[in-house]
Amino acid sequence: MKKPGLLKAAAFAREAGPMPDRKLNIGQFMRTDVLCVPPDTLTYEVLKLMAQRRVGAIVVAEGDRPVGIFTERDLLRKVAIKKIDPAETLVKHVMTSELVTITPDRSVNAAYQKMTRGDFRHLLVVNGDNRIMGIISIKDLAQIREQILEIEVANKTREITEVKNQLSESLAFMEKEMVFAGNFQKQLIESRPPAFKNLRISHIYKQAASLGGDYFGVTRIDPEHAGILVVDVMGHGITSAMIAIEIKMYYDMLSSRILFPGVLVTEMNKIISNLMPPGFFVAGCYGVLNLKTLHLRYTHFGLPKPGVWRRKTHKYDFLPPCQVPLGIKPDAVYPEKDTFLNPGDKLLFFTDGCVEQKDAKGRLLGDRRFLAQFKKLAARDDKRTVRELYNFVKDYSSADKLTDDLAILLVELSRNGAQ
Repeated sequence: MKKPGLLKAAAFAREAGPMPDRKLNIGQFMRTDVLCVPPDTLTYEVLKLMAQRRVGAIVVAEGDRPVGIFTERDLLRKVAIKKIDPAETLVKHVMTSELVTITPDRSVNAAYQKMTRGDFRHLLVVNGDNRIMGIISIKDLAQIREQILEIEVANKTREITEVKNQLSESLAFMEKEMVFAGNFQKQLIESRPPAFKNLRISHIYKQAASLGGDYFGVTRIDPEHAGILVVDVMGHGITSAMIAIEIKMYYDMLSSRILFPGVLVTEMNKIISNLMPPGFFVAGCYGVLNLKTLHLRYTHFGLPKPGVWRRKTHKYDFLPPCQVPLGIKPDAVYPEKDTFLNPGDKLLFFTDGCVEQKDAKGRLLGDRRFLAQFKKLAARDDKRTVRELYNFVKDYSSADKLTDDLAILLVELSRNGAQ
């Protein structure tokens, strides 16, 4: 019977060649003094050796090639519980013979994953010829991973600092440009609408970021018709702002020659769908008001509950949706609906930023609260309705600033009737 002892694996480790410092692999951290015993060693002798050396595992080897490993878990499960006498049992009968090994060129993370998946605490390191080169424990790996983490954090911190220094000047320039672009967009949206006899138009627009995705406008199509467009592009930022500007551009181009809202929006959807980035869409409502008959034809495509406050009844009539938002179905046909307005009625459009603000408890403002406040203001015939409605939204929100773009457009008909 061969005597147990230490197998010096350092010589075999040298055969594998030096490990590059930039690669944090097992070969750099394994212990090369591997405690080994022959297969015919009595288990009792193995236990004595483990106690003397204060180790939790011993490799069972024939020369420099491993045939198994004996661990504290084997002692518990295969010796103690089964009441086997270690003084009469060879270690080869109670060892774990199905070895899981790793080569020294593998990463520390690979070793850690093997040990955690296999639920064992020691991993034998072998070369391509299955010769013992070292051993590593889960305790070793925990210490190594901590060292590696410190090294990686230091390296990443240095890289981030360098990148930050390189980009700081560019970022400052971009932020400045974003502010300029946002101011330009705001002026474009909030430009004074044309004057209409017996119509009072009021609006407010607030951006959640430097650039926003909302757009609204009231235009004179011809002497007898006014066009009213409100759109809300999903999200906010550069992409949403560019889409909103495209909408305005195509609307200006089409509204002068297409009087029917459904036809115009259908045509606009075909153009926009081909240009829309993946995941984006445009909600909105477009209406054409006959200034003489007060006949409103419209197509509604996803805006939150636009409607008409009726002066005679003090009720708010929703304008029902007609089709999905723009950019979702390129071949969609947008039908139009119609309603007649009366002197003193108020036509309200608003984007979802008005109703999706949250209070300190995380509760949405919602359509119901928003429209209830509007009806109170409309009944008082307050000329500051839009401003007061915005203040109501702002006061409800617990955030320091708006979480989404916000637009409100109010078209009020004079009590004198049509022009």
